[in-house]
Amino acid sequence: MWLLLALLCFGLSVGVHAIVSRARPRANRVVTYGIVAIVAFLVLAWLVFAQYGPDVRAWAALCLYALAAELYVFLFTMISSSITARLLIILRKRDLQLYEIDSAFPTSGMVDDRMRNLLANGFIRAEGSSTYTLAPKGRLLVTGFRPLRSFFRRKQPT
Repeated sequence: MWLLLALLCFGLSVGVHAIVSRARPRANRVVTYGIVAIVAFLVLAWLVFAQYGPDVRAWAALCLYALAAELYVFLFTMISSSITARLLIILRKRDLQLYEIDSAFPTSGMVDDRMRNLLANGFIRAEGSSTYTLAPKGRLLVTGFRPLRSFFRRKQPT
């Protein structure tokens, strides 16, 4: 029962966050989820301590909820603000010249580091001296990002 309560409270927090994010699209999503998550955490704490007292099951439910909430924040902030994710998504749609990549991102040094990492890890490949394209490993990663971006209602980069 403690597991079900933790999962239900987490699901409820994600659902309420989705509703609030769509109702107030300009609101800070991290702060919004923080408020929703704290309220859901307090409800969960009240429920599990009322049912189990200070038993290990109550603490397990709270820890599981906290872990799930933190993972959720990590995922939606990573998908919504990652330059690497944005770069991979753009490269999935079309090949880019190096000057286009430099103009698409504000700090080229940051982009250079990411480009080296993406090349070294096989997510992109260089074609010639100034054109990059998405490698099969990168396509697989972008395919995993698509449902998350859609779920969090993030606009696809062009």
